[in-house]
Amino acid sequence: MQLRFSRRKYPYRIELFLMQPPIKLGIIGFGRIGERHWERFTQQAAGGFELRAVCDMSEPRREHARSLGAAFVTDSLKDFCEQDLELVVVATHSSAHVEPTEAALKAGFDVVVEKPVTIRGPEAEQLFALAKKCGRRMFVHHNRRFDPDYQEVRGLVQDRGIGEVVFVENRVGSGKPAVGFGVKEFNQAWRITKEMGGGTLLDFGPHYVDQVLNLIDSPVVGVLADIRSVKWGTADDYFNLNLIFENGARAVVSKADFVYACHPKWLVYGTDATVWRDHEKQTHWKNEEETVTAPAYESGPSLHQNYFDVIRNGAEPLIAPEAALRVAQVLESGMQSAEQGKLLEVRI
Repeated sequence: MQLRFSRRKYPYRIELFLMQPPIKLGIIGFGRIGERHWERFTQQAAGGFELRAVCDMSEPRREHARSLGAAFVTDSLKDFCEQDLELVVVATHSSAHVEPTEAALKAGFDVVVEKPVTIRGPEAEQLFALAKKCGRRMFVHHNRRFDPDYQEVRGLVQDRGIGEVVFVENRVGSGKPAVGFGVKEFNQAWRITKEMGGGTLLDFGPHYVDQVLNLIDSPVVGVLADIRSVKWGTADDYFNLNLIFENGARAVVSKADFVYACHPKWLVYGTDATVWRDHEKQTHWKNEEETVTAPAYESGPSLHQNYFDVIRNGAEPLIAPEAALRVAQVLESGMQSAEQGKLLEVRI
């Protein structure tokens, strides 16, 4: 046993724990997101992971990985998969998730895939089926499940009670897409390039759909979508998904990258109360008699710590595979609805 000081909740708490070996980690795609994953592993699960291997197409990014202590660095997926690893993070651009995920699963590794897990729903279904066949775990990194705004909304819906949920709106507007977020060594315009999996539906849609599905406990039975490329590049810069749930609830999930004023992000109608998030980024609950403002949400669970706990301690994943697959299926139904110009009847 070993004594460890923990500052995560109580500044001077001392934890007693059984020493466990670090998880042997590999990262495929060491751009901004790949590097951020490594930062989170070291910050949120300190000592729990050892960066054994990195695979990246860019020599400057490979050199950067070496400077951060990666033991093996390569641009060969084959050589990467021959390393002694336990968990692999796939953080390539969106259209390049399938091949490395398949290779890592077949090599016997558990895999964390950045969202969107794949471009189209059938590919996601195939990857989850492959993970099951290989006896491996496949996680999808839906980290915005723990964003402060969503945690505040969900907390008020659950703790204060709003009656039956009738309508949910999760809507975001901005004046430009996320171009410029990535590293300079890779084509940043991929986020507005359709062929590379760009577009705001696949960039932000997985997060916002996941939040709504986690808020409404009912199957989706109808999807009507409007997806357009209005201003930025060849990929979509606007989507509006209308979701119909079996229990009668409705939801709108929407984002536009060419607007300079927008509705508040959250609006939840219940039969007994209403929850909304104002432009000052405060979340409120109101019924006939009172108005309550939610306390600011400071921090949520760590997905990176959860990966360790699942692999080493048999814990349940915070994002269940079934939940991640539902997100991919809803997005696929949205794309089909927009392509066909009609409401799709589904059961997801």
